Amino acid sequence: MAVVTVRAFAALRDLVGPPHQVEAPHVAGLLASLAEDHGPEFTRRMQRATVAVDDQQVPPDDTNPLADGAEVVLLPPFAGG
Repeated sequence: MAVVTVRAFAALRDLVGPPHQVEAPHVAGLLASLAEDHGPEFTRRMQRATVAVDDQQVPPDDTNPLADGAEVVLLPPFAGG
């Protein structure tokens, strides 16, 4: 299992907290663990969120192994003009 940094923004940060390190095998496992820790509100907000690993967007169900030291970013949908 890899140790990765989780960084969330806006409403997701309100749930997840400041950047922190966790152990996770892959993105899908990480998100399942976060959902377990932070409840249905996290799951609801993640339905429209974007996930990036080291600046590369990945699907939330990605099961490719995470590398030690990777940064996983959770981004809510953006609005603007």
